[in-house]
Order: sequence, then structure tokens, then C-alpha cells
Amino acid sequence: MVFVVFFFAACNEPDLTPAYLVITEADLQNCVDVSQFNTTHDQSYDQVQLEAIASHRFRDVWVYINGQNLGCWELPCKIPILPHFNGENEVKLVPGIRLNGMSSIIPAYPFLAPFTFTTYFDREGVYHLTDHRPTFVYHPTTIFPLLETFDQSTTFSPIDSNGVVMSIINEGTNAIGEICLTDTLKYFDIKSGEYVLKGNNNFTFWEMDYKCDEHISCGLFIRTISGRVVPVSLVSLNPSKGEWRKVYINLTTVLANYTGVNATVPVQLVMTGNRKGDQTDTYFQFDNIKIITFK
Repeated sequence: MVFVVFFFAACNEPDLTPAYLVITEADLQNCVDVSQFNTTHDQSYDQVQLEAIASHRFRDVWVYINGQNLGCWELPCKIPILPHFNGENEVKLVPGIRLNGMSSIIPAYPFLAPFTFTTYFDREGVYHLTDHRPTFVYHPTTIFPLLETFDQSTTFSPIDSNGVVMSIINEGTNAIGEICLTDTLKYFDIKSGEYVLKGNNNFTFWEMDYKCDEHISCGLFIRTISGRVVPVSLVSLNPSKGEWRKVYINLTTVLANYTGVNATVPVQLVMTGNRKGDQTDTYFQFDNIKIITFK
């Protein structure tokens, strides 16, 4: 009788043979659709600004199958899944971001609506996201208090009256901001204009493309209710070794800590850097600097 029980137990074991979903880095390149952004957000951004809004570097993705969270996956990835093999399955994807430049903190990006599709799966079948042409759009309440493209001018200025000025140069057909420190220029410190942002844990990020020979310290000037300006350090960006990088800096908690009775707080973005001691010229380059938040 014991052997019979084990026999039936073995027969009733579920088939755990998975299907596989393959997602490549290319699937999440240029995946943000801004073709209707002006219409859906009641804006009038030009083409250069729309390209800046669409600019991202997603290296991770959060995956949900039929409402079940399968976690965050670094790209490229081949994800084993146990879907409903006898019917349609809902697949939902949200890009992940390296918050504050840290690979240990990769939340789902909150400003884009998930990309969702339905499909059938077979056991051991391999399915490619490329076949579904993934695109993401911004939530309707997303706004950009700051959108710096360096197309014609810049909102950044020196903190010191005799400080280093950011120049606008062309890299190919693209305009970028540049600071060059020579033998007579030992450091730079610049600030943006002032922006009144919501606190109360309303998601707010500072996003930026950068290329730098030395560290860049990023922070805020926060104007309190009393009118006092408080400097707040945020992150230090490492030298980029000649490559363009993108950073997503979380301002949400900092703004909440300084929110006043009006639930808003005036802030300026601040960046500083020093000349590298063993070389004559030290370069810092910037593009697509954004403050992104919800209304």
C-alpha cells in the first residue's frame, strides 16, 4: 500500500517545465514613444526637446506575468516562466533604473506606463520581446520643470561671480554643455535657475547625460520658508572614462524633508568639480538635464 501511495503522488506532481521570454538590450533602446506627448500633455515642445524627453538608458526591466512579479532582470536576459499554458497570458514590463548611479538600487521607473501584451506560451518554447515591438509612454500627469537641451542657451550659471561659465559646443549635430578647466581654472561650481517643486513624497528625479574626466558632485540649494538657502549634497559621479553615461538622481525624499506649509519647496540644481592635477585640461560635458515629476 505504501508503494501505491508513492506511485500516485509521483503521477500528480505538476509539470514545472517553463517557457522562456528573451529580452535584449536593443529591445529597450529608443523605446520611449513621444510622438503624441505634446497632445497628451498639452505642451508645445520642439523636436530637440522631445528627443531629450525620450532619452533614456535602461539596462534592467521588471517583469510581471498574469499579475505575478517575476522580479527585476538585467539585460540581456532569458526568463523562465510558468504561465497559463492553456490560455492567454498577460505580460507587463516596466523599465528599471540604477537610482543615484547605484546598481544595488534598481526600482521600476515610475514615470512610464507599463508595456503590456497578451500571448500564448508553450512549454520549452522560447519567445522574444522583439516580436512585440515594446514601446513606453509617459503617464499623463508627468511634467518637466527643467528641460535643458543646450540647443541655443543654458539655464546654468556660475555660483561665484567670477566663476567658470558653461560653454555650448557641438558634438556632431548635437549641442551640449561643456566646462573645461585649464591650468588657471582649478574648479567649477554652477547652479540652475530656481524651480518650485512638490514635496510630500511626490516622485521627483534629476536626470542627466554626462561625460567627465573627474568627479562631479551633485547637490541642491534649497530655499526654506525663512528664506535661508540650505546646501544639500546628493551624489558624486565618477569619471566616465571618455563615455557618455546617464544618471537618475532621486530628489523625492530630500524634497519631502524640506517641504513647508505650502507643500512645495524652491530648489536649484548644483554641480561642482575640480581640475585633475596631472593634466592641463579637464573636461566636463552635459546633455539632456531634466527635472521630472508629477503635477
